[in-house]
Amino acid sequence: MESSGWAPNGGAHHRRSCTRMAPSATPSSPPNPRVLFLSQYFWPEETTTSWLLSTLAFHLAEHGYRVSAIAGQPTYHRAPKTPWRLEHRGVRIERVWSTRLNKNSIPGRILNTATFVLSVFFRLAMRRDFDVLISVTNPPLLNWVVRAVQSFHRFPAILIIHDVYPDFVAAIGKMRKSGLLYRIWNALTDWSSRAGERVIVLGECMEQAMRRHLPPERWERIRVIPNWDVENPFRSIPRAEHPLIREWALQDKFIVLYAGNIGLFHDIETIVAAADLLRDQPVHFVFIGAGGKLPLLQQSIAERRLANVSVLPFRKKEDMPLVLTACDAALATLIKEATGLSVLSKVYGVLAAGRPVLAVLGAESETARMIRRRGCGIAVEPGDAEGLAAAILRLKNDTAEREAMGAAALRAFEEEYNLQAVGAKYMELIDEVWKGRLHRDSSRLV
Repeated sequence: MESSGWAPNGGAHHRRSCTRMAPSATPSSPPNPRVLFLSQYFWPEETTTSWLLSTLAFHLAEHGYRVSAIAGQPTYHRAPKTPWRLEHRGVRIERVWSTRLNKNSIPGRILNTATFVLSVFFRLAMRRDFDVLISVTNPPLLNWVVRAVQSFHRFPAILIIHDVYPDFVAAIGKMRKSGLLYRIWNALTDWSSRAGERVIVLGECMEQAMRRHLPPERWERIRVIPNWDVENPFRSIPRAEHPLIREWALQDKFIVLYAGNIGLFHDIETIVAAADLLRDQPVHFVFIGAGGKLPLLQQSIAERRLANVSVLPFRKKEDMPLVLTACDAALATLIKEATGLSVLSKVYGVLAAGRPVLAVLGAESETARMIRRRGCGIAVEPGDAEGLAAAILRLKNDTAEREAMGAAALRAFEEEYNLQAVGAKYMELIDEVWKGRLHRDSSRLV
């Protein structure tokens, strides 16, 4: 039975426009592979990981793949429990038991993750009804489970690396590289990364970081496939008629939007400093989201007495297309220490909205490279508040350049960062891994 509730938008239009036909079985070819997704967060959970994995799974099911998923019960935003087994949009979803303690407390998060990983181990050890497994580094221990189960149950796996651990934890200052825990975790990452028949990273800068966890003879298994977003149906709303701009009473302001996670790896400090520099300009900053740096953001705004900054509550993913069109430019940021260890997925929603990207991150980060290559925004280094303020005024005062960057952003989305383009890469990779396994199995029988 199909459940109601959250669902990615843009599905009908994209199904019509997609040029890749669904794979079909013929007398000379095997049936479509059975794909199993492994993720703690899956539909209807309200997280970026859930949205990405779920939209990909639904997309594969629409194209003829037999798709299932093992996930935990929703834990974010006080979400209610879902049935232990259900089918939604052609994907069979099975929930495994774990604690559902407060994720904002460290003990609660650790216990939630530990019980989920343990449950997944026993469940995956019993599963034989899949041909290719897709696992994600959320939580990072999940790939350890995949490698452990592979020791007695052979199956091909595709590992999606959203963040490179434990390097990422050290980058945000939560672990010392010289410490014993880091060295143990690093060794386990090296060991578990070998579970992947293919290892997907989100950008070329991440590929270099991931190579440190694999021997040179396995580097050829790494593939660069970016994340994505879906078509934004609200991007053509005239600014004067936009309901959110009216609700915020910002019709006469140049709106700079930050929407999404306000986490420890985001350079919020530079944005606040830029807002301080622009306090006398007709520029207004709007933050929408939650995360580890939200208290710091609120404190900084209060201490500086910034009337040109608003902090609004978290909005669901389904609301984000409308939110992202309620601005003149949108912010994205990553601390410099995290360059190559993570890629900002929120940028693709900005591209789909046809808005220029104002990025505060390292010049060699994937997002900065994309901005230079596509001409869809301006990137400044972390800590450069003056540079960010100047970039904002530049876009405010030059309508032609701002519109050109917005158009370039939309082209980038339509050509590279939509679900159809990225989904085709995943289908090609899944078929490649599956056919490779069939070839190896047939060779053993000869």
